[in-house]
Amino acid sequence: MPYFLLNNQKINIENYNDDFLLLKRDQNDNLRDEYSLTKIGQVIYKSDITFIDEVIATDTEICLKLNNSFKEKDIQKLANLNYKSELNKISQNSKTFLMPVCFEEKDDWNTVEKQTNKTKKEIIESIVNLNFDLAMFGFLPGFVYLNGLPPKLYCARKSNPSKYVKPNSLAIG
Repeated sequence: MPYFLLNNQKINIENYNDDFLLLKRDQNDNLRDEYSLTKIGQVIYKSDITFIDEVIATDTEICLKLNNSFKEKDIQKLANLNYKSELNKISQNSKTFLMPVCFEEKDDWNTVEKQTNKTKKEIIESIVNLNFDLAMFGFLPGFVYLNGLPPKLYCARKSNPSKYVKPNSLAIG
């Protein structure tokens, strides 16, 4: 499997369906450090590499949507980016936004209550009193994804994901 080293950390590169490259850390420690995958994704996005149409970066992997100009030898371009210099340019300043959220009546609440052993009211009270990090927005599923949900509120992914997500929806993980 191809890879490159960044700050002595191995970044593995995996071809997925010939349409995507997946970049993953060899170890999932220190994901929020100065070399987090989300920041590496920003560097790749800003580099305007011609064979990449879209960059989807999360804490656990970076998905690169490839176009027809991609050749296997182009992987070297990812390794050759000046990550250290570009990462230093990325602002460490974060902004805080207060987001109004409507908790709708959906069938999913029964599942969430069962998996968390909490009532809907307890879940909502917990969520509105937390601060979350923006993980992704404007990506393929089309909703905002926030990080920072406490483990006591985790739920398993749906075995059959929703085919339609209402505009302005958000997901928390």
